[in-house]
Amino acid sequence: MNEMAQVEKNPGRQFDVWTVLGCALVGGTAALIPDILEPAVHPDHRRFFHSVTSGSGVAWLLGGPHTSECSPGIQVLLASAAMGYLSHLAADACTPNSIRFL
Repeated sequence: MNEMAQVEKNPGRQFDVWTVLGCALVGGTAALIPDILEPAVHPDHRRFFHSVTSGSGVAWLLGGPHTSECSPGIQVLLASAAMGYLSHLAADACTPNSIRFL
């Protein structure tokens, strides 16, 4: 049974602070990846890893149907990593330079 199904089945289950901290650490680290791979050394630093294409690839890689074979804990961490990376792209898309398609 996946994590969301457990929450729906038992909404009063005990809060797990370690899961939250793990997800925050994984998501926060993943949010740094685009700027680690393409540092902001000049105003036009956004290339492939700051694109819709890379965001789509990360979403598929970390949240696609093939991840259903992973354990529930791994699925939660993969979803956290995807959300971290995609939140970086979403924030960059709101700037004047935005992000590229490819």
